[in-house]
Amino acid sequence: MPLIGAARPPDVSSMRTQTLGVLLLFALGNLASHSVAQGRLLVPKGALTAGTSVTIAIVDPSHAGQTVVLVLDGGGYPGRVFVEVAVQLDRTGKGRVTWKVPDWRSVRFNTAGADEVTRPVRAAR
Repeated sequence: MPLIGAARPPDVSSMRTQTLGVLLLFALGNLASHSVAQGRLLVPKGALTAGTSVTIAIVDPSHAGQTVVLVLDGGGYPGRVFVEVAVQLDRTGKGRVTWKVPDWRSVRFNTAGADEVTRPVRAAR
């Protein structure tokens, strides 16, 4: 009869099952995160300057040949500003638009199927 509190030998098969379960969950989570955001927003790096024009590209093969909506969010309070721009994607799922940067503090770029991109906006010189 074992003593109370005495160490038991580890159950190797149970530890193996738990390890495989954790690895499976990690792999499924990793696959899910890659399948959610199929599209990409390509916006110039760094701060944008008010009054200048920038080219924003969208790459989303799952919407090839379709028109997608690019939503620009200027933030602000209390008068939050949203601008919607229609972008036609070609047969490979690529499209671009040129946009004149307004005098906002920052801008958030969004479209269905892509991760949000945020850029600060510098005042015009």
